[in-house]
Amino acid sequence: ISCILLYIEFFVLIFLKVITKDKGGLFSFYKNPVILIFHWIITISIWIIWEIFVIKMNDKAKMSILNFSFKRNAALFLIISIIISIIFSKIISGEIKMKICLEKMGFEKMYGKTWSVPLITLQIFYYFSELFLVSIIFFVFQKIGEEITSLTFLPWGGIFIGIYWGLAHFFTGHAKAAFPLFIFSILIGFFTLLGNKNFFILYLSLIFLYIL
Repeated sequence: ISCILLYIEFFVLIFLKVITKDKGGLFSFYKNPVILIFHWIITISIWIIWEIFVIKMNDKAKMSILNFSFKRNAALFLIISIIISIIFSKIISGEIKMKICLEKMGFEKMYGKTWSVPLITLQIFYYFSELFLVSIIFFVFQKIGEEITSLTFLPWGGIFIGIYWGLAHFFTGHAKAAFPLFIFSILIGFFTLLGNKNFFILYLSLIFLYIL
């Protein structure tokens, strides 16, 4: 379900196009900042509702998949993972400036300074909720891989996310980012395992990758 919900934004986009009777391309009414804001609010709301449900189910489960307890030994692996995230963020983007700053500049150029503030704020919330969902998917596939193979030392979640992201970027015209993202996913997967599968090691690493 989490994998399906990751693409819910496209269904929201189609829904908005139907009710607004827009006859352009799939992304044509992104020129309207109001529609873009509605699109993000609906998408983020759906993701957050599902994530809250997953957290509650995880707390009730006898064998929980998500580990939110942060122990001291996880701190070192968190620091290493964040450093790796920053390095790969610069490799993938090819820019020195923070990605979130570049996106704000893009919003200013396209919609003006007035709209850039609410748009970049929603963009950050969008990343936070999307990457939380990606983290859930990571740990689900980590559990599946371990159950099937009994090999608990391999980052099955990282392998899946790496293939998923790699192929997604390859087929959407960002082939140069595909391999670095795959390597990044494997590395972060290993450090997440070394940090006792701590949720925040993975989640914060992904946030730093996207924002910096």
